[in-house]
Amino acid sequence: MTPYERLKSICERHGTTVTKFCGEIKKSKGNLATWKKGNFSASDLKALHERFGVSTDWLLFGYESLPDYERHGVNLPSEYGLVKIVGICSATETQNKQEFYEELVNMLEKKGVNVTEISKLEDK
Repeated sequence: MTPYERLKSICERHGTTVTKFCGEIKKSKGNLATWKKGNFSASDLKALHERFGVSTDWLLFGYESLPDYERHGVNLPSEYGLVKIVGICSATETQNKQEFYEELVNMLEKKGVNVTEISKLEDK
């Protein structure tokens, strides 16, 4: 499978087309020919990662590399570590709390988590 074919398949899985994605990231349709040759700019790769969560390794070579935290020997925080992070966020100024919250919601929604529905469950 070529990089373009992988791009096409990830677009289809997300209910869009390569042409629509091209428009979303404000690229001309002329980029399609470049992408078909397997040539992607750094900004293209970044947009693909942000929109679909795919790695450069997957798109260009068809395999996933280890996530950065595993490659560098960093362990994910334990439950206690997450509690500490929440405590740090709670201790920040109100403006920063709003920014943290918005970034976290955006990140979770990009990963397919429906934050609104979860919040409704917790309010009950």
